[in-house]
Amino acid sequence: MIYFARIPGTTGALKIGRSRDASQRVKAFNGELLAVTDVVTEKEVHRAFQPDWLHGEWFRDSQDVLAIIAMIHAKPEAAAVKIRQRAAVNPPIIKPRRARRRPKKKLPPSELDILLENFRQLAESRQDIRQWLALSYELMR
Repeated sequence: MIYFARIPGTTGALKIGRSRDASQRVKAFNGELLAVTDVVTEKEVHRAFQPDWLHGEWFRDSQDVLAIIAMIHAKPEAAAVKIRQRAAVNPPIIKPRRARRRPKKKLPPSELDILLENFRQLAESRQDIRQWLALSYELMR
């Protein structure tokens, strides 16, 4: 299902998204569900309102978007036709790519060697404790 939602108390932005359970999804971000439809795809709706795109799934609440929301309530099939007509005219939304993550900083060999040595010593001391406990247990028998 495609849903249209906004965050109460804010103006200027609407979220147009897709979810199996639109009401639950909108509750997740404390939103107000404006309309739901399943006669068009999310891609068609996003492309139809490409000129009003802000970022991600957020769009300006322009008169065009609000008119389609009203039309979805009155005549869902007519709204689908209007959305598809608009989508055919507008180019797809090109979202900016995320920056690549920096690789984790590698420790210099000297620090790595120190850490490995500490680990070996810890393992040996644990082994010593186990042997001492085993010996103590046998002596107590």
